[in-house]
Order: sequence, then structure tokens, then C-alpha cells
Amino acid sequence: EFLKSTAAVAKCMAICSEFVQSASHNIASQVLDTNYLEAAVSKISTNSFTICDGEGASLGIGLYPSAAVVNHSCSPNLVQTFQYGSEGMPPSLLLTVCRSIANSGEELCIAYTDTTAPADIRIDALRKGYKFACTCHRCEDLASNDVAFGIRCPREGCKGRGRKQVEVGANLSTIICDSCGHADFASCIKRRDDSFAIVQRFQSEKEPKPTLDRMKAAYSAMKEYCTMDSWF
Repeated sequence: EFLKSTAAVAKCMAICSEFVQSASHNIASQVLDTNYLEAAVSKISTNSFTICDGEGASLGIGLYPSAAVVNHSCSPNLVQTFQYGSEGMPPSLLLTVCRSIANSGEELCIAYTDTTAPADIRIDALRKGYKFACTCHRCEDLASNDVAFGIRCPREGCKGRGRKQVEVGANLSTIICDSCGHADFASCIKRRDDSFAIVQRFQSEKEPKPTLDRMKAAYSAMKEYCTMDSWF
């Protein structure tokens, strides 16, 4: 997604550069400078918002300078939505309070990533997409980061699910069943990931597309190995 957005921004800036070049050589030389372009593309990609329709489908990106200064939190108190006006007019970005605000000194924040994801996935996404390490209480409190990953326990008759246990003070984690203590989830995770990859390929623009039979098999495997109330 980052490469797609930067490519789109770079194309727009190239068009703008051609226009500016015809108007002013001095301005054009600055705009066409490689370092200037790289900095501009990075700033736009980092500070832009993905514009979505009413069903959450991405329509493009937009720049909203006032909203771009709002910081991230994995427990945000604001949510961003878009309001569409007259045809041909750009949508307005709305920031709406989504939970009770504890006090007048609490900072207003939005979420830059999926807040339902486990802490390590959120941290990785923020580091790759926004170049910072989140230090909010949800990411810092590793001892309580016992997050369900959506994996059913493979033991027959057990209705538990795999949970990621993080060892405090170490970069080690183990997935164990929250009901029976079973700890061998390697094959389940591989089947889940393989099946999800098939679904992603079907939804992408890559060719060749998986057959419908493979799609059915992938969804059956995901239903078998995954709980239905978790994205992960």
C-alpha cells in the first residue's frame, strides 16, 4: 500500500513539475530536485488520510493539514470519517469522539493502524509505516499482552483458542491453548496463513487467480482452524 501511494504521489508531482517548469525555471529546478521530491513524497505518504466510502472501501488519499497533526493512540478517543457534499467537491474529514474522555487534559488522538491487532503487529505496522515506536499503555504493558490470535485449539474436544504469551524482559513468545494448555500450534498457523494467502491473492490484481475450488478449500480451512470472532 505504501508503494502504491508513493507511486501515485510521485506521478502527480511529476505532472506538477512539468507545469511549473513551463512557468518558472527557478521553481522548477527546486521541484525537480531528487531530494526535494523524496522528502515531499515521504511527507505526503505519512500525513495523508485514506479516503473511504460508506462501506470502508478505499477511494484514494487526501491531505487535511489540521487533522494531520493529531497523534496516534492504540486507545484512541477520536475516529475519522468522511462527509461527501456536492458532486465534484472533495470530501470533508470529520473527527468524532468515540469514547468517554477522562478529563479536560486528555490528548485527542486517532488510530493510525488497526487497534484490534496484537501489540507486536501494531508496533511493526507503525514502525514500517510511520517510523516511530508506539509507547502507549497498551503497547508498553507486555505482561498483559495475552492476545487471542484467532487459532482454535487442535485437540479434539477442546474449545479453547491459542493465546500468545509474552515473556517479560525477553523477545520470546509462545502460543498456548487458554483452556487445556496445548502448545503445538505450528501446523494450525501454517494452514491458516496459507489459506489467507490464497484469499488475498484472489482479492489482489495478481494473476493467475486461484480457482473457486481453491477458494472454497481456503475458506473451509480458515473456518476449521480459526475462531470466527477474531481478525487474527
